[in-house]
Amino acid sequence: MALISGYWKHLNIDSLLQPVRSRSEIIVSPVQPREFTLTQYLMSALAMFRLKYPSLLKFDRDTRHNNTIRANMERLFGFLKVPSDTAMRKVLDLLEPAQLHPVFKALLAFVQRAKMLKSYRYINEACLISIDGTGVFRSDSVHCDNSCEIKHRIGKVSFIHQLLAEVIVRTAQKQVIPLAPEPIQQQDGTNKNDCELRAIKRLIADLRRERPIMKIIVLLDELYTDGPMIEPSRDFNMEYIIVASAKSSRNYSKIWTPVPKSNNMRSSISIIFGISSAT
Repeated sequence: MALISGYWKHLNIDSLLQPVRSRSEIIVSPVQPREFTLTQYLMSALAMFRLKYPSLLKFDRDTRHNNTIRANMERLFGFLKVPSDTAMRKVLDLLEPAQLHPVFKALLAFVQRAKMLKSYRYINEACLISIDGTGVFRSDSVHCDNSCEIKHRIGKVSFIHQLLAEVIVRTAQKQVIPLAPEPIQQQDGTNKNDCELRAIKRLIADLRRERPIMKIIVLLDELYTDGPMIEPSRDFNMEYIIVASAKSSRNYSKIWTPVPKSNNMRSSISIIFGISSAT
């Protein structure tokens, strides 16, 4: 473990930005940018999140007038001037999320070359990939064609953007390794469970297509304890571990293991284990 831990000292923002920048340069732009390249648009968006800005507008203002932020931009990302918030929306909104998959593949390849993925291997050298949904935007008025809708009883409609995040995890490792997320789009329907279930099927298929030989154990929550979710995992030769309530796990009496309730647990849970058919 000491040898593996030694590699982490070489993992810094500069080393991580290099594969991101190089893969961004081969993404085909949906429009022909004039003043900036698509790489500058993408790296500017990454900088906004890296510097934890609450909005594009504030990021735009500070990169024009805040000398400290300008110095950080030049040091970390290699440029001073960034596109305006309007220009960034106009260009980046046209990109398909799948176009960014090569960036995540490049980051994982970087981790593998540095021999850091070894410390994340689990049973039978498999990687534990935790998958869960998360919200990234919510508004009662602002929305786009891809926004999902929540219809309230009082007739009010809220607009949300969600995605399924997937990360490689391991006990005792503080860092996680992010993989390409899957957006939950309007075409999936307006019911959250239906949206998330359809999105995870796309995610599982992409995960196996992009990593055909990786041994994978997916970690899921109670939402995915049904047959339609478990079947794709088996079809793509993946094992799974699902945390579920005791009630939900009754249909899996042969493969679930109850976990004793403790003081810091709200209710009793069970762990559902699944072995892929090809294993």
